[in-house]
Amino acid sequence: MEHDERSRLGPSLPLPLIRQTHNSSEIVEQPTDLRKLNSRLYTFADKFIKNATSHGIPFFAYVAFGHVHTATPDINPPSKQYSGCAFVNSTRRGYFGDALAEVDWFAGKMYTQLQQEGIEKNTLVLFASDNGPSLRWGLGAGSTGIFTGRLASDCSTKPSACGSNGPYWDTGKGSTWEGSCFAIMHLRYVIGIMSLMELHH
Repeated sequence: MEHDERSRLGPSLPLPLIRQTHNSSEIVEQPTDLRKLNSRLYTFADKFIKNATSHGIPFFAYVAFGHVHTATPDINPPSKQYSGCAFVNSTRRGYFGDALAEVDWFAGKMYTQLQQEGIEKNTLVLFASDNGPSLRWGLGAGSTGIFTGRLASDCSTKPSACGSNGPYWDTGKGSTWEGSCFAIMHLRYVIGIMSLMELHH
């Protein structure tokens, strides 16, 4: 079967973007324009949170960012990566950096809204990743940062003894090391955490 170029990821997918509310489903657009996905998510989340807080209703908002999931071996075009038009060429990291900058913008806007609604101290904010970067994409993907698996061998204390066998080379997506399924997480819950501190003091 020949590969159909139309099915490649970005900047659009042949699949529909569907909005589900209560017991109904609505096709927002088809094909789905991935460049507008984050702005659509933000608009929906913004209205969702405002509606809940205006009625004094506790809420759960799960937002999954797709913009930093797929990349290419290089930071330059041609690329499968995508971001909103306002963020194109906004960073020195190429398409991946642009997409990451948009995620940063989104998260910042959401937290600012919590502050404006006066509920940021009583809202659990959890920012996490399901896995680390796929190393085969090189600079076109994320970074394992300091989690390089250097403790997997004697390389951390005896670099001269490593040779070509160390340190452990694959600490990204697909491995069981930090930087893969052991990914960094940020949690903020002022009232809840302070209550736990007082409880265990």
